[in-house]
Amino acid sequence: MNIDIRAGDLTPTQAREMSTTVRNALRDVGHRIARVVVRVSALAGKRHAARNCVIEVHMTDGHVEYVEERQRRLGSALRRAVRRAWQAAARWVALQLPKRQTLRLPRRQTH
Repeated sequence: MNIDIRAGDLTPTQAREMSTTVRNALRDVGHRIARVVVRVSALAGKRHAARNCVIEVHMTDGHVEYVEERQRRLGSALRRAVRRAWQAAARWVALQLPKRQTLRLPRRQTH
């Protein structure tokens, strides 16, 4: 799983920590993920500046899950976006799994 962090105002340490957070959160479905793109940008508002966090999860089958979250604090935006991205990726993987029939044993014969 390749993780690409795109944020102009982050230090290398912050970018590395963000990459680790994303990798650990998506570890359960990591075998089905080819690439993750995380874009963080600051949005100037009238009163408060907000952070916009966009996560693109590129699956190995070509499907892309897109999650966008806007919060005042970067950590809050990242945590919520990563949780939603994991849910979307896990839902897609579950849909792709073949449906197997339930194995039913024959009834026990009573004499």
